[in-house]
Amino acid sequence: MNSAKKVSLREERSAPSVFPRRAGQGTQVVPFPRPLPPPAVQPVPGTSPRAVWGRGLELSAAIAVNLALATVAIAALSRLIPYHQQEQERLRELSLELRDATERVDGLRHTLAKTMDARQSGAAMERREGWLAPGQVLVLPVEQAPSSARMGTTAVAETRNVAPEQSD
Repeated sequence: MNSAKKVSLREERSAPSVFPRRAGQGTQVVPFPRPLPPPAVQPVPGTSPRAVWGRGLELSAAIAVNLALATVAIAALSRLIPYHQQEQERLRELSLELRDATERVDGLRHTLAKTMDARQSGAAMERREGWLAPGQVLVLPVEQAPSSARMGTTAVAETRNVAPEQSD
């Protein structure tokens, strides 16, 4: 509707439209909606002074409980730190013992493999027990050389003539 002059609905229908007409249709008048009145201000629930005070008290209690829990947690951690350090030291000691034991076991395995080897068992027994095969000469270093010998030389050891055992 034109605000400068009042136009009747008939005149408005007969007036040329800004929009192109489709065949068989007339001009359509669409009324604009009226603006809504502003909403009435209603109090928000829970904003009374008593409700605000109750919420503040609840938050204060929650903060106090959280502070108490944090204090207990810090005290527990302070008591556990020395125990943790002691356990770490014990773990280091056990690791060293384990490494030493592993080295010892490896050495014993190597010795066992040498001892149990059929090709080397005779030589191992001779070295360990001092056995000599027939015709072998035992040479031992002498701590104090005889007066006739020169210093720094070794004395000739005796030859052992051991008869091999006869099997029946």
